[in-house]
Amino acid sequence: MGQAAGVRRGLVARFQEAPKGGELTVLLDEAGKKILEFVLEPKAGALGAVRVGEGKFTVRQDRGQPPRVSYWHPEREFQWKGRGKWKFTSRVADESIDTTDRHWSDTSPSSSSSSTTTTAAAAAGIVGLGGTFDGGGASAGWDAPDRGASSGESGSDAGDSSFATVSSGSSSTADASDSSGSSSVHGLQPLRTRWTGPRGLFAAPVADLLPVRDARAPVRVLVAALAPGGAERIVLDWLEAEVARGREVELAVLHPRRTALAVGPGIPVRVRGREPPAQFLAALARDWRESAAPVSTHLVTDECLAILWHEGVRTVPVVHNARAGWRNDPSAWPPASVPRAVACAGAVRDEMRAAGCRVPVTAIRHRPRVGQAATDPAARAAIRASIGVGEGTRLVLAIGAFKPQKDHARAVAVLAALAKRHDAVLAILGGILDAGGRAELGRVLDAAVRLGVADRLRLPGFVSPIEPWLAAGDALLNVSRYEGLSIATQEALAASLPVVATDVGGQGEIGHEALALLPARSDAEEFARRLAQLPVRRVLAGNPFARAPRLWSLALTDRRAEEPALDALFVTANLNAGGAQRSLVNLATTIAGRLRLAVAVCGETTHGAFANDLRAAGVETFRASAERDDLAVAESLLAHAAARRAGSLCFWNAAPGVKLLVARMAPPALRLVDASPGRYAFEELAGAGALAESIDFGPADYHARLDVLVLKHRDPDPPACRRLEFAANGVAMRTVAGLAARPRFLVAGRLAPTKRLETILAAFAVARRAFPDAQLHVVGNAEPRHADYARGLLAWRPRACAGAGRISISAISPSHGRPPWCWASTRVVPTPCSRPSARASP
Repeated sequence: MGQAAGVRRGLVARFQEAPKGGELTVLLDEAGKKILEFVLEPKAGALGAVRVGEGKFTVRQDRGQPPRVSYWHPEREFQWKGRGKWKFTSRVADESIDTTDRHWSDTSPSSSSSSTTTTAAAAAGIVGLGGTFDGGGASAGWDAPDRGASSGESGSDAGDSSFATVSSGSSSTADASDSSGSSSVHGLQPLRTRWTGPRGLFAAPVADLLPVRDARAPVRVLVAALAPGGAERIVLDWLEAEVARGREVELAVLHPRRTALAVGPGIPVRVRGREPPAQFLAALARDWRESAAPVSTHLVTDECLAILWHEGVRTVPVVHNARAGWRNDPSAWPPASVPRAVACAGAVRDEMRAAGCRVPVTAIRHRPRVGQAATDPAARAAIRASIGVGEGTRLVLAIGAFKPQKDHARAVAVLAALAKRHDAVLAILGGILDAGGRAELGRVLDAAVRLGVADRLRLPGFVSPIEPWLAAGDALLNVSRYEGLSIATQEALAASLPVVATDVGGQGEIGHEALALLPARSDAEEFARRLAQLPVRRVLAGNPFARAPRLWSLALTDRRAEEPALDALFVTANLNAGGAQRSLVNLATTIAGRLRLAVAVCGETTHGAFANDLRAAGVETFRASAERDDLAVAESLLAHAAARRAGSLCFWNAAPGVKLLVARMAPPALRLVDASPGRYAFEELAGAGALAESIDFGPADYHARLDVLVLKHRDPDPPACRRLEFAANGVAMRTVAGLAARPRFLVAGRLAPTKRLETILAAFAVARRAFPDAQLHVVGNAEPRHADYARGLLAWRPRACAGAGRISISAISPSHGRPPWCWASTRVVPTPCSRPSARASP
């Protein structure tokens, strides 16, 4: 093998005969590491051809004419046709691009020399002019096929193939220039340095880079019955949401009822038949005891729970009512069998703790789903007509089975007081479940007769669906003696139906402008006065709550500690090229021998280098879930942390949704740390308002839950948290050379709005006033979500930057360990840290 002369200092080109003819050229960096290789072939009527993988470049130049370069591949073709014209066609992208965006000038005497040295340098320059075709079609790639990254590392997103590769200027290539930065590759010098093609600029996920270890388990639920009530509707609402996502669920019903809610399609249900409850529960335990996750139980007595515990089944009991309505004694629950309990409201959670509950209690305020019929004028008219209520009559609804808790007789007294002022009717939507219900119905009828409002009372029984009745009503009256968190109240509010209710249990936690709460001891006259202020509705408009019914699944993430323990579980969004990921890899590989740790990745990764670094250092690294869904990822992360007895879970540039969900449902013993990449992370949390509302947990709650918040600079206004630490990101410093007469500046990183690259471009235009020959090279990839931003960069350049090779935007991925060979004499430019703009400037 020989060595080329005249190539950039530090770059070595070696040649040998190719197996199928021609000359194999291998480019090496100063350390002897192979950068890329290609085959030089003779070509009749051309200066030569360069074959890279299955593609081939051909260079032709007639005397006195600009050079013509074409690239051929089985699935795409690219040509420079004379001065100022080029054309790109691709059967992959299924489109043709024909533009005059590239100009060439012949700045050095035309040469027909085809010596090995000159041709190799020219070929290296041609190859360097483009970013990469890697990851598309059958091509093996022509940027650096042997650099050790996965084959899909530089590919583009499959759904975005019409824009991808942007060329770099000739100075970013191996050319026949000296280290001062002048560039002339075999007489070719680009005057404008931007073009777009179908591969490379937009990063694509690397398939099978990390193993997927989804720690979620099938959801199993035991409910006492499916009577028409709020707790039962919560269970069905939750399971329907999980089934819609393809989740495996199973529902068991302990007590069958003649009047029961319908189970949605796709939900397997086991209903006890003639066997005794103990026998039914023992059979359930045999089938469920091997499940990694505990069982969610609702309205099930402690005697029944004890049967499951005895058989080795752990449970997460849910308390749906205030203390006056409990069927359980939370203080008697054994922590070994009950890893966690759930309360339907914060007020109920506080009551459980006050009662001596020894297990962690999590409050989940469920937001119900309300269909469109709740705001349908036709449904309103039909219901009112069916019960004889005129258009101008106030129709007040009361919802719930006949039982002492609901105190429907008190609602009749309110009706009598209201009827003194307005034409009003009361409809009690509920039926009888037991003997106590029959007695309560008698109290209601006696009150109606005694107060003279029997003709204003409607008793349609249990109704389903509830939505048409919500449309028909003008107000909901809830005079319950005690409540956990009323689902009926929330359904009415979601349908914009005003509610007047007693201030008991979790009612005050709902937070809605149409909810009027009165002290529990208020008399009928006070309730009537509030109802009298509400008009007969003329306009129906929904106001639904933000919902997250699948949050219930995250309450089942407590696992038996059966896997090797971890000191820390690091959580990051991906392992793409970036400063946050670089610092995480630096830390993890440094402490891997001293601490038991693992890195959980939440999403897809577009570069393989960091994953390879972690693997080489023996750091356990995996994807928490193959789903692109924050709830699924958060559930898996919590399950991993429990199974591995993780002491700490550390967020390292994780998505705001994942952070909010994990912190919302993390057990108190799990130490939470957030190594924040900067202020924009706080803004991202603030932007997750819909999720925060749906789970009743916002940025302030998140930071209050953190054990430590780590910032990389001293923010003047950090969020309030338990403990704040500062740890600057750092890299080993090297000797910095002086600024060259023809300086080249490098910006390396993601093409994303947070990097404010448009500001860099504008700044470079100013810098050229002092350094007319300066060049700027932007190296990086755009994730699919930032495609529009990257296209904006390509479409805009400051006018002052026009000229020979001034700006290049390249899809070549920079080395993660040290500056790549082609940037040996550049200055690195940091991106601005001010607030990002939405897109590149026009």
